[in-house]
Amino acid sequence: MRLDSHPDVVYSACWNWDGSQLVTTCKDKKIRILDPRSGEILEEAIAHEGSKATRAIFLSARFCNF
Repeated sequence: MRLDSHPDVVYSACWNWDGSQLVTTCKDKKIRILDPRSGEILEEAIAHEGSKATRAIFLSARFCNF
């Protein structure tokens, strides 16, 4: 899978339980939830302000932790 919607290095990627969403963290300090079939960004937010790499995981069908 190509992640063309990311402007920099992807630090982590995690599928939700049924594969319908993918959560990623990137060197640009943003967390993104994507529809892997269309490549559309469903949600995007600033994950942190520091320089440390982050990791995101789905906790359930509705919740994501980073």
